[in-house]
Amino acid sequence: MTSRWTADTLMQARREGDRDGDAIIERILSPRSGDNNQNVRGYNHLLDLATVMVTSPELALVHDSLLRRDLDESGEVGRHFEPMPAPDWVDENKLKLASAVWETDSILAIAVLYASSLPACYLMKKGVPALYETDKLAEQTYIFQRIYETGMMLENVMKAGGLKVVRDNSHPQELLAEVLRTHDPDGQWVSHYHGLRRAAGDTDKGPDPEAVCRDFEAATSAATRYIWGDGYIAARKVRFLHSAMRLMLQRPGLSGAPRAAAGGKAQSFMENAAQRTAAWDTATLGVPINQEDLAFVLLTFGYLIPKGMETWGRALPRAEKEAFLHLWRVVGHVMGIRDDLMTDNLDEAEGLYDQILERNGGGSDEGRILTTAVMDFLRSYIPTNFGIDKILPASLIIDQLGPSRAGQIIEKDTFRAARNPLARACYFPLRTTVKTYYWLRDHILRHLPIVGPVVTHITSSSANTLIESWRGSFRRKPFYIPMDATRWVQQRGATPEFQQGLQRWRQHLFNTMAAGLASFVVSGFSVAAALTFFLLGMGWRHDRNLALSLSVGAFALACYLLTVRVPKISDQRPTFDHEPPTA
Repeated sequence: MTSRWTADTLMQARREGDRDGDAIIERILSPRSGDNNQNVRGYNHLLDLATVMVTSPELALVHDSLLRRDLDESGEVGRHFEPMPAPDWVDENKLKLASAVWETDSILAIAVLYASSLPACYLMKKGVPALYETDKLAEQTYIFQRIYETGMMLENVMKAGGLKVVRDNSHPQELLAEVLRTHDPDGQWVSHYHGLRRAAGDTDKGPDPEAVCRDFEAATSAATRYIWGDGYIAARKVRFLHSAMRLMLQRPGLSGAPRAAAGGKAQSFMENAAQRTAAWDTATLGVPINQEDLAFVLLTFGYLIPKGMETWGRALPRAEKEAFLHLWRVVGHVMGIRDDLMTDNLDEAEGLYDQILERNGGGSDEGRILTTAVMDFLRSYIPTNFGIDKILPASLIIDQLGPSRAGQIIEKDTFRAARNPLARACYFPLRTTVKTYYWLRDHILRHLPIVGPVVTHITSSSANTLIESWRGSFRRKPFYIPMDATRWVQQRGATPEFQQGLQRWRQHLFNTMAAGLASFVVSGFSVAAALTFFLLGMGWRHDRNLALSLSVGAFALACYLLTVRVPKISDQRPTFDHEPPTA
C-alpha cells in the first residue's frame, strides 16, 4: 500500500517539536521570567487548578471564585487548560464506542500496553534516548510510579467521558424554551418540574412539533463544540511536561534550573538536565520528543492496543478499531501533534506505523535496558515456580511484537530462553486458553442475561484498582514539571521494610485478582461444556448438571474475589507512620 506520508514529510516532522507548548514553557522556565523555581511552582499549581476544573467546572464560571481568580492571574498558561474547540472531524459517537471497548476489556488492554505498546516505543532507537535521559525509568525503584502514571493516563483518556465533546449551550432546556418562544410567542413557555409548560395562549393551538424539533437540532448543532474531560486535562499536562523536557535537553545548563549539591546525585530530571554539558544531538536524533516520535507513540496506543487485543483472542470489528484510533487521534490533537501526522483509518495507521518503524526502529542499549525494566516489573507479580517468571514476560512481548522486533530489545539470553522449544510449548496452552475464553465470551457468554454487564463492570473496577496499586511512595505528583517538590524523593517513612511490605501487598492484590479472573475463565468453559452436553442428548444429563454447577460456583467465586476481597485488600495498602502517600 502506498503511504500518503513522504520521507520528506517525516524528516521535517523529526525536526519539529510543539510550537505552542514550547513557547509557553520557554516563558515559564526562561531566566528572563524571574525566579525560575517560583515559575515552575506556579505552573505545577496550575495543574492542580486544571484538575479542579474537571471535577467542578462550574467554579471556573463563578466570577469571584478562587479558581476563577487563580486562572485569570495565570494568564496565557491558564487558558491552555480551558476547553479546546473541537475540530469538525471529531466524532462523539466514535469516542463513546472506543470508551465502551475500554470498559469491556480494560484488563486485556492494560496487558497489551505492557507487552506491546511500551516495548514498541523502546524500538525507536532515535527516540529512546529522550526517555532514557529521564534517568529513572530503568531503575526498579521508580518503575512502579512510571507505570502508574502511564496507566492513569490510559484510564483518564479511555474511560467513559474521559474525552468528550461539550457545547456552549450547556442548558438544553433553556435552548428549547427559546425555540418554542420563537414558534409560539403567545404561549409563554415556562419551566415546570423537569420540563416546559405552555402557560398562556389558545390551548388548541401550539407550535408545530416537527418544526420545533428541526430548529432545536439545528440550534444544538450550531453551538460551538469543545473537547473536555479528565483525559483532556491529562493530555494537556503531558503535553507541557514534554515541552519542559524538550527545552531542558536542548539547552543544557539553563540558567535558573536547579542543580544537585556538589558531588551529589541529581534527584530530578531538571537537575540531571542542568548538569549536562553537551547539547542534544539534533542532527542525528532530531528534536527531542519530536513530532515523528509523538506520532509513533500515539500509534502504539491507538493502533497497537486493539491489534494486540486481537492477538490474544478479543475479536474487534473494524468500526471499533477505528473508533479506538479516532479517540487517540483526538488525544494527539490535544497534545499538539500535527493533524497531518495522524489518522483514524486502520490501513493508513498500519502503513504509518510500519513506515516510521522502518525509518527509526532498531535495537539499542537504552531500549534493552528499558525493556528489561518493564519485564522486571511484570516478573514481580509472576510465580517463580519452574522458572515461569524468567520466560513469561519475554514470551508475551515476543507474541505481540514478533520474534524479529522483540529480539532487538530483549537481552539475548532472555530471548533464547523464551524461544526454547520447552518454553514455547508451555506458553502455547496459556495463549490458547485465553483466546478460547474470548471466543466463548464473544459468542456465548455475552448473550446470557446479566452475566455480560456484571463481568464488564467487575473487570473495569478491577482494572482501576490495579492501576492505583502501582502508585509509588514518592512526593512527586504525576505529570508535574519535575523540579523541587516534584523530584523523585521517597516520602518520610518509606523505609526498605515499608517497600517490602508494599510489594507483598501488591502481590497479594494481584494474586487475588488473578484468581478471580481465572474463575471467570473456568465459568466460561463450564458453560460451554454444559451446552455441549445438552446438545449431545439426555444421556449426558449428569455431566450437564455438573458443568452447570461448576459454572455457577466459579462465577460466584469470581464475583466474591473481585467485588469483596479485592476492594478489602486494596484498603489494606501499607501506610506511613508519619504521613499518608500523596504521589
